[in-house]
Amino acid sequence: METLSLLGDGFIIALSWENLVWVIFGTIMGTLVGALPGLGPTAGMAVLLPFAFTLNPTSALIMLGGIYYGAMYGGTITSVLLNIPGESDSIWTALEGHKLAQKGRGGAVLIIAAVMSFAAGTASLVLLVALAPQLARWALSFGPAEQFGVLLIGLAMISGLSSKQPVRGWMMLAFGLGIGMVGLDIVTGTPRFTFGVDRLLDGLDFLPVTVGMFGVAEVLANVERNMRVTADTSLGFRDMLPTREEWRKSRFPALRGTLIGFFIGIIPGSGTTMAATASYAVEQRVSRRPEEFGNGAIEGVAGPESANNAATSGAMVPILSLGVPSSPATAVLFGAMLMQGLRPGPLLFQTNPTVIWGFLASMYVGNVILLILNTLFIPAFTKMTVKAVPILNAFVLVLCFVGVYAFRNSLFDVGVMLTFGVIGYLLNKLSYPTMPLILGIVLGDVAELTLRQSLIISRGDPMIFFSSPIAATLMTVAILVIVLPFVARLRRRFAAVKPTPKPNPTANQDV
Repeated sequence: METLSLLGDGFIIALSWENLVWVIFGTIMGTLVGALPGLGPTAGMAVLLPFAFTLNPTSALIMLGGIYYGAMYGGTITSVLLNIPGESDSIWTALEGHKLAQKGRGGAVLIIAAVMSFAAGTASLVLLVALAPQLARWALSFGPAEQFGVLLIGLAMISGLSSKQPVRGWMMLAFGLGIGMVGLDIVTGTPRFTFGVDRLLDGLDFLPVTVGMFGVAEVLANVERNMRVTADTSLGFRDMLPTREEWRKSRFPALRGTLIGFFIGIIPGSGTTMAATASYAVEQRVSRRPEEFGNGAIEGVAGPESANNAATSGAMVPILSLGVPSSPATAVLFGAMLMQGLRPGPLLFQTNPTVIWGFLASMYVGNVILLILNTLFIPAFTKMTVKAVPILNAFVLVLCFVGVYAFRNSLFDVGVMLTFGVIGYLLNKLSYPTMPLILGIVLGDVAELTLRQSLIISRGDPMIFFSSPIAATLMTVAILVIVLPFVARLRRRFAAVKPTPKPNPTANQDV
C-alpha cells in the first residue's frame, strides 16, 4: 500500500502541465532518434544533456527517460519499412518485419509492434516497481564470470539462428568476432588487426558496419532488381489492421519477450540487444513452424519488440537501486543525475522520493503517448513506403550517409559503411547469413572483456566459470545450446539412413 501511495503521488507530479510537456517532448524526440539511422537513444540523450541541466531534476529525468524508451518504439519504423535497424536491438525486427512489409503487411506489423511494446513496457514497469529491491540484490551477485556466461549463451544461440546452414552461421560469427577485435587490445593496449592504419586504432564501430550491411546492401539489391518492390500498392486502411490470426500468433511471444527482456535487462552489461536476441531465439525454438523465421514470421517481431522495451525498465533496476549503469544510455542518464545533484543508489528512494516516483510514473504516461504516436502515424509511414517507390532507394541512401556521417563527423565511417555495404550485398548473393556477423560485432567486445577479467582474477584457471551456482548454470546452458543442435542433426541423419532388411530365402518356400 505504501508503494501504491508513493506511485500515486508520482502520477500527480508526472501529470502536472510542466512535466507532461517534457514527457511528450521526450517521447517524440525518442521516436525520431530511434527512427533515424545513426542516432539512437544514447546519441539523442547526449545531445540534449546540456539542455537538461537547465531544467529541474524531475523534468530533466522525465525528458531523458522519454528519449530512452521512446527510441525503442522509433527503431521499429525504419527496421520494418526500410530494412535499416538504427540500433542493434532492431536487427530481428528488420529481418522479419521487412519481409512482411514486402508482402503488404507493413502497417499490421507496426501496429502489432506498437501494441506489444506498450503492453511489455507497462508490465515491466509493474515488475520494476514491485520487485526492484529483490532483483537488485540478485543482480549484485553477477561478477565477470557470470556476465561471460550470459554473453556466451547469446553467442551460442547463433546455432539456432542459422539452423539451415549452421557451419556458415558459425563462420560469420567468427568473422564478426574478428571485426570486433580490430583496434587496441582491451587489456594491454596493443594494436590488433590495424595494419598500420591509425584510424583503425579506435576499432570499427557498430553503426557504420550495420547501416552498410543492411541499408546500403538493400539499396544495391533493389537496384539489381530494377527498383521493384513486392509490397501491395493497393494497400487500404483495412489492410493495415492486423488479422485475428496475427494477433493470436503475437500474444504468447509478447508475454515471453516481456519476461525475458525484463530479467535480462537487470543484468549489467546485457542490454536490449541481448534481450531481443534471446527472445528471437526462444520463439524460433518453440515455434511449430520454424521454417517461417527469416521469411516473415510475426512472432519474430512481437517477441523481440516486447523484449527490448521490457529491458529498458529492467535496466533501471541497477542504476536506481545500486547506482550501476548497465548500458551506454543509462550511463548518460547516470551522468544527468549527478549533474542535478542526485546520487543514484540504495538511498535514492529515501533522499529524493518525489523525483524518483515522478520519474517512474512518467514512464507509464510516456508509454500511453507512444502508443498513440506509433499508431496514428502508421498510415503515413506505410503509404510513403508503398507509393514513393521511385525515390525510396535514394532516400534510404541519403539517410545512411547523413546518419553515419553525423554520428562522429567522420568520412572514414562513411567509407566503412560503403565497404560493408558491398560485403553485405555479396554475402546475401552467396546465401551467407549476415545476422551472426552483426551479433559477433555487438557482443564480442564485452564477451572478450568479461572472459579476460575472469581469467585474470583466477590467474588463468578456467574453473572460475563453474565456481558459483549461477556461473555453472549459465555455462551449462551455453554448452547445451551449442551441442544440442548438432546432436539433433546427427540423430536425424542416422534416422534417415535405415538399414535395408536382408531377404529371407525361406520366406517364400512351401513348408
